[in-house]
Amino acid sequence: MIRWPGCFIPSLPPKLLVNNTDQEALEERAKFLSIFCQKIAELPYLHYSDVYQTFLRTRMIDLDPILQQFNKVRNEDIIHRYSVVFSHLAGNQPNNEAISKIASFYTFLQKVQALFEKFQKISKSFVSAHKDFSKRLVSMQKMMSDEYEKNVFSEYHGNKENKGVFSDPQNSKTIEKIEELKEQQSVEYFYEWIQIEGRDIEALKESFIQREKYEKLKSRTEQRQKADTNSFKKYAAGKSSFESLFTRSSPEKSMATLETKISQANQDIENLMVVQDMITIILAYHEIEKFKTTKIEKYYEIIRLVAKNELDHLNAAADYWDGLLQNNNLKNIKD
Repeated sequence: MIRWPGCFIPSLPPKLLVNNTDQEALEERAKFLSIFCQKIAELPYLHYSDVYQTFLRTRMIDLDPILQQFNKVRNEDIIHRYSVVFSHLAGNQPNNEAISKIASFYTFLQKVQALFEKFQKISKSFVSAHKDFSKRLVSMQKMMSDEYEKNVFSEYHGNKENKGVFSDPQNSKTIEKIEELKEQQSVEYFYEWIQIEGRDIEALKESFIQREKYEKLKSRTEQRQKADTNSFKKYAAGKSSFESLFTRSSPEKSMATLETKISQANQDIENLMVVQDMITIILAYHEIEKFKTTKIEKYYEIIRLVAKNELDHLNAAADYWDGLLQNNNLKNIKD
């Protein structure tokens, strides 16, 4: 984020404790880590960056000490990098319309972020209920076939052959299909999508916050420059400044130091303004629109995937119940 302020950076899944042996938690983190890598692969300027390539090559659990070496970045480097990567945005301007667009979408992100906590709870409950239904259907089939019809119902019909319904071999094949589908993800994709979109919203919000940080940094630099300029004017007028009371340097040396600091501040402010303008353009004309488009495409993709898989589940369940109805022992039963 420090090297790419204002850009959408996919978020890494939260770290687990070193001694965490929860298999489900480990598998979930591995899954979201894979998704993170897929997202980075879609952004060549991040995928081929030194930071990400170091991340891929390093096998250490704690990467922070290694990645800290990349935290120092000059504004001049950011300006050059963005001029190359986002050259297609050169014709856009960081005007009031762009700033308003950013503020409006940031407000939207803050508003919907709270909703995603509710979405996750509902979808997680849905997944749990879905899994539970499949398990209970399989359990019910085994209970009726292996226990009730074998140990109870057989007494009623005098142990005659082919009097069972659930124990029909054809029905057993259908339940095997349901057991296979039970292991196939379906509504789990829906829950996973909710989790990912919630994290993406948080990540995009962070890119907006980076723009605010640059505004505050520019303001602090301007304040320091103003203070140094006032001190320089006092030295030039032969007056003592507050700082001069605590220094042994000559007025001439102090003025030279202040002149250097003022000049450097001018350059820093200019670079900060350029970076901030670049961030404004990137957010307003690239990241926001790309985020919207990606979310629309993903939404349709997930609904299609879940719907197709659910149809497989429902068709298997329909075959199961239809198989019961086709049993010869039920054909003479009137509706």
